[in-house]
Amino acid sequence: MTEVLILEEPVTTNFIEDLVHPHRFDGGLPVVHRLSGEGHVEEGREFLMAFLTHQAVFPLYVHFVDEYELSEDFTTFFQQHQIDYTVDDCGGNLKSYGYKRYNYYSCLTVKIKNPDDLRLVLNKTYWLASENVFYCISHADTLTFEWGDFLERGVKRRRSVAVFDFDASKTYITTDYDGLGFCILSRDTQYASLAGMIASLLDQMVVTQINDEVIEEDDDFSLL
Repeated sequence: MTEVLILEEPVTTNFIEDLVHPHRFDGGLPVVHRLSGEGHVEEGREFLMAFLTHQAVFPLYVHFVDEYELSEDFTTFFQQHQIDYTVDDCGGNLKSYGYKRYNYYSCLTVKIKNPDDLRLVLNKTYWLASENVFYCISHADTLTFEWGDFLERGVKRRRSVAVFDFDASKTYITTDYDGLGFCILSRDTQYASLAGMIASLLDQMVVTQINDEVIEEDDDFSLL
């Protein structure tokens, strides 16, 4: 049995900052549910694996930014296991700002066709989520990157922007802090309501808290 804490929250400035990578939401703002399980990053990976396998929606697309510059290792692994992938370098990989130079790290997108491939990819890459590297899963290959200008500590810098298109793909999943849980950003009716979110969980996942409210065993979720 896995105890699950659910936080339902609006898209706020704090939530945006927690995404750890500049981004833009197209097609309207999603409803956000944070799901946290127990334990360490390995349990967080298994929690996500169990949730996605239970949903049985394939293909899935896993996107992550290569901040550790391990693209060669990752792509060799994907090729060995015949897993489709693409690399997006946003049209270039190095920009200069005054006396400092800031790297743009490529984003890898991996196409997941079945639960076996999902486990292979999560086992190989999920440690990046524990390092708070940008790590996202979508139901369609619609997440893209483009250049944008941002103020960081009062300095204007040009960085890559992750673009979430909620017209093309209604659900995206991002890993939460340290990879211990995940956020579902969705405009899909299945995940947009709290009751629908709870109904999508496995029977072995028991919701013990929603926001600040502790849930008792006999609580009726149909009233939510």
